[in-house]
Amino acid sequence: MATVQGMSGVDITAMVAELAPLLPLWFGKIYQYGPKTITLRLQGGGREGEGRGRHALLIESGRRAHLVKTLPEAPERPGGFPMLLRKHLEGGRVLAVDQPGLQRAFSLSVGKKAGGYRLVTELFDEGNIVLCDAGGKIVKPLWHHRFRDREVVPGASYTLPGRDCIGLSPEGFRALAAFIADAYARTGEGRAIPLGPGNYGDSRFYVGRERYVLTTCNVWTARALRAGGFPITPFWAITAANVMFQVESGGVTPARSPRGNRMRQETLTLHDPGRIP
Repeated sequence: MATVQGMSGVDITAMVAELAPLLPLWFGKIYQYGPKTITLRLQGGGREGEGRGRHALLIESGRRAHLVKTLPEAPERPGGFPMLLRKHLEGGRVLAVDQPGLQRAFSLSVGKKAGGYRLVTELFDEGNIVLCDAGGKIVKPLWHHRFRDREVVPGASYTLPGRDCIGLSPEGFRALAAFIADAYARTGEGRAIPLGPGNYGDSRFYVGRERYVLTTCNVWTARALRAGGFPITPFWAITAANVMFQVESGGVTPARSPRGNRMRQETLTLHDPGRIP
């Protein structure tokens, strides 16, 4: 989940689900507010005949991307990168917003008379904002970088680092979210019960509904993935290494998962779990 360090793949899935119903959108002005932060003014949203709304998408590479209601005062000088984005994208129509599996990245596909473009936002460590042409060639990144396994420079073919092994359908994502929400023990009013600070960053411990005996954190993770439709076998997910082996190999033969009675669960989240539907 979202932390001060950045958004998770699940958070990005939720953000994409928020943007998708607003399509079609059209690009307006683009501004840069810092070395890693830009804003996109988007017009449109809603069905035809319902009027054209105005939206602002704030993007901080390597950390976050979300709609905002208000923006700071526009800088007097837009900067080289936003001016290049304006040249290629302003007036263009956002045709799709996509996330590759559960990667911490998403892209906006943009159509213009002169051709198509794809604006890719990477929200993992050392992430970038990259403008690509319709063929996947990099037109311009926010900043140039050469990694051991890829180059993020103009003219190179754009690739994401590593490989993503999990793809969830919208139905699978809703099932995964429901599984997580159901893991919390709750008060009579339906609110989650906090236990105190977690071990990482701004994480928190909450009381769970199951007991940490046979249902280890690895088994629970496998059960959550299986609830979302991924063909993983919780019975064999005793270690983190086995969970990753099953994910990377695309799953193994299904088997029933062990059940416990109560579990102390840690969640990395800035959201109030008591408000999860």
